[in-house]
Amino acid sequence: APNTVSPAGLPASSFIVGIDKLPESLVVTGTNIAPTGGIAQGFETAMARLDARASRSSVVWTQVRVNKAGNLSDSDVTTLRLYRDSDGTGTLTPADFFVASAPFVTGQAVLAFSSAQTVGVATQTYLVAAVLNLTAAVGANLGLTIPNAGFFTVAAPDSASSAGLPFSTPLVPILDARTPTIPV
Repeated sequence: APNTVSPAGLPASSFIVGIDKLPESLVVTGTNIAPTGGIAQGFETAMARLDARASRSSVVWTQVRVNKAGNLSDSDVTTLRLYRDSDGTGTLTPADFFVASAPFVTGQAVLAFSSAQTVGVATQTYLVAAVLNLTAAVGANLGLTIPNAGFFTVAAPDSASSAGLPFSTPLVPILDARTPTIPV
């Protein structure tokens, strides 16, 4: 006998089922790169290196908040900037990609990224730099802190890991940029 198909129950229909992204974590490790001798007025100086990676696949990172430590006033820091270390040197160079900048307001800079950063499982390095006012208080000091994972903003359903936090740089003195130094 020939094989046949019964038309009962046809046409069949199905539903498109969405596949949700599994939550994962942004893991950031901070390293102090602030100069131990001090920061000169009016210059941009790298203070911290942030090594970021995703725990499993990728995380979309959109913002980081940074607290100011020390007795330097908010107005003495022109801006705090974040760069992606494009050339892989771990130091601030002209080749590095600008990501965000913000002033300190009541001791905190909110660095909202100009474009979201997609961070994968391979570590991506970011550099935090402070630009001091030409009239910054000589002898005052500046440090940076990221106290907890809530200071990192990532797209849902992901979150930031608290591993390696809190992070802070040591306090660094502000030097008079107008006073010449003896060449070494």
